This record gives sequence, structure tokens and C-alpha cells, in this order.
Amino acid sequence: MSFSSGWFDNFRKHFNLHNVKFTGECASADHQEAELISAELAKNYEDYDYKPQQVFNADETVHKEVMEIMQMARNIGGEGFSDLEETEVEELINSHQEELTEEEFMEMHEATNNESEDEDEQEEQKLTAAHLRQNLHIIEKVIRNLMEKDPNTNRSLTCKRGLTSFFSCKLFTITMRLVILDDYDLASEWAAKYICNRIIQFKPSQGRYFTLGLPTGSTPLGCYKKLIEYHKNGDLSFKYVKTFNMDEYVGLPRNHPESYHSYMWNNFFKHIDIDPNNAHILDGNALDLQAECDAFEKNIEEAGGIDLFVGGIGPDGHIAFNEPGSSLASRTRLKTLAMDTILANAKYFDGDLSKVPTMALTVGVGTVMDAREVMILITGAHKAFALYKAIEEGVNHMWTVSAFQQHPRTIFVCDEDATLELRVKTVKYFKGLMHVHNKLVDPLYSMKEEN
Repeated sequence: MSFSSGWFDNFRKHFNLHNVKFTGECASADHQEAELISAELAKNYEDYDYKPQQVFNADETVHKEVMEIMQMARNIGGEGFSDLEETEVEELINSHQEELTEEEFMEMHEATNNESEDEDEQEEQKLTAAHLRQNLHIIEKVIRNLMEKDPNTNRSLTCKRGLTSFFSCKLFTITMRLVILDDYDLASEWAAKYICNRIIQFKPSQGRYFTLGLPTGSTPLGCYKKLIEYHKNGDLSFKYVKTFNMDEYVGLPRNHPESYHSYMWNNFFKHIDIDPNNAHILDGNALDLQAECDAFEKNIEEAGGIDLFVGGIGPDGHIAFNEPGSSLASRTRLKTLAMDTILANAKYFDGDLSKVPTMALTVGVGTVMDAREVMILITGAHKAFALYKAIEEGVNHMWTVSAFQQHPRTIFVCDEDATLELRVKTVKYFKGLMHVHNKLVDPLYSMKEEN
């Protein structure tokens, strides 16, 4: 049976789980996840025209699948999932009941979003468990579609087990994560390790570039130093990496010591093996600034979008030059800087306000939101209130960083000082997940091993 015209072609064309789409080209908001799924399908469907780059180990029994999902649940929520029975998980895997209706999904969604501040911890855990059960229902939907449509029962059962294992291990990747480290240096190192692992796992090559969004400022300097260290040790190469920077001042010569071109070259690019043609920074001296912004957006699109956008924020929660009041759907554009920003930047221009640029080109909030994954670095007590606004209150255009609550894959990486305004319960909860978060960076991968 031909895969291109058979029953599964229709299934993979129409089914969508969050941002993972089953398509012949393996298009996905997370290329690594799509590769793993396609590798599993290729093992079981010989007509599937795909050569997996990673080996996927399918589980042999439903019981093992159940235990893996249970363990992942406890890793996510600790004791809050002690009431989730194994029989519930097994029923979700094996059941052939009707799929969740749209109304049932909406009820679950509303239940998890209408939590009031005075609810006790037990109620909060129940709502979090509802999130997990919803995800398990979605997993079941994928598997049931597969098993009902495939005429080969043994083949679909084998694939079912592999996909169940895959999704159970990936449940925590579709939620917002807050990674709390003791200090700035450890936060910078964690972020650098994560970037390194994501690039290596992607397996970049000629014609298959990893695309990275990058910030400037004092916060990412520690991260850049660690990435340079990994490169000099031979663990990481940027030969097949494309970068897009967040912003640049208007009217400042490219070779000015305070231009972001100078910043990126002196602090990062000249120390690694990136092709200068693959390092994209907005030109604040372009004759047509709007055309420059439009071309920047087009270049991102032609590069296949941003795989990982790394950003920092200001004390007022701005990301790039998207200051309070910026549209959360904004794109790359010309922006007039707020007086607070101009005053804050005066220290870089000998304290002379007349030398400080008053305009800049910046990516929009919507531009960053389009990235497959976003990692935001927040360090220091002076940014503690911004972190509080980012994760504990609702989305608000006066705190542009809050928009990333709605991104399916956001990681906030912070130090202890930045958590000073957070609720004790929030800090305790996310610190309890560090053993899960650390699995993302430990072990640290190396291109020497890949080669």
C-alpha cells in the first residue's frame, strides 16, 4: 500500500497535536520532536519515505507505558499527582470511547484558567492534574486514529507503543518552564548548555541550518562566554547556524563602540566560527528604515523561522525595544525610545543625553512569538517585579514580557535574586522541578561525540 496515497496519508495530512504536524516533509514547530515521531513511523511503515536520524526505542508493554506516564506526572507535579490512578492512565491508552467533545475541552481549559489567588494548594494540584488528563486524552486521540485507520493491527500496535512512550516523555515540553539557579553565573551556564544541546540535537548541516535569535545587553554576556568556551573546546560549532539579533540603534555608525553590531562582534561573533553572512543584524543607517525592517522579517521567513529565540528583559518588562504599551502582535519596526530608556542608556554615552540615540529598529513581540521556542534570561533583584508580572499575573501590553505566557514553549531562566517578588509557593513549585529541567542540559552534548 503506497504511503503517499493510502489511508495514512490522509491521517498525517489532517491530524495536528499542538504544533506537531504529521506531514511528508515532517514540518513542525519543533523539528527534533517531529524527527523522533517520523523515526518511529519509519520503523513500522516501510512506505514512509523518511530516513530517521535518531534511534527510537519503542516500549514493549502497555504496563511500561503506564508507569512512564505516571512517573512523568510525578516529575511534573510531585505529590500533586499522587491521586492519579494507574488505571486511569491505562484506560486512556487502551480505551475506545468517544473522543473528548469541544465542550469538554473548553471546560478543562476554563477550569485551569479561572483559578483564584486564594485557592489552596490541593485545589491547585487538582487543576494541574486536569491539564495532564487533557494531554493524555489528546495522546489517546492520536493513537486511536492510528489504530482505527491502519488495516495492519500488529503494525499499528507496535507504532502505538512507540508514540505513547514518546508523548509521555514530552508532556512537560508543551508548558511554560521557570528555571531557577542560585546566581548569575549558574543561570548563564544553564542557558548556554541548553543552547548548545539544542543546536547539537538539531544536527545542523549544509542546507539545514539551526536558526537562533539573540539579544544584547549585560544579561547574556555570561551565556555568550560559556558558548565561546564550548566552541574553543571543540564541543560546539556555529558553522551551520544562522542568527538574527533583536535590535539596533538608528543613526549610530556600525563601528561605534555602543552599536549592537560592535557588541555582537566583540562579545561573541569574532570568537566563534559563524559565517558573517549568516549573522543578521538590523541596519540602523539604512536609507529606507521600513524597507530594512520588512527585509529582516522576510529573511527570517526564508531561513525557515527562528528555532530558538533567546532574549533578555528590562526592569519594566520590555523585550528588545518593545517597551510598555507596545502591541503584543507587533512586527519588526522603527521605534521611538521612551525617556526612561534614554536616561538608562546615558551611562554608555558619557552621561551625555545628546549623544544617546532616540530611535531604534526592533523585532516585534509577534516576531519573537513566532519562534518555535523562546528562552528569556532574567537576573538581578532589579528585575524581580518584571518576572512576577511575567508569570504570576495576566497578559498585559504594559508588561510585554507577559505575552510569552501564551507561547507553547517558553523557558524563563533566572537567578535567586530575580525571584524576590514571586510567591513562595511558586518558587517552591518550580524548584521542585529542577531535577526535570536539569535533564535538558545534563549531559552536555558535544559535536566531537557526534562526529
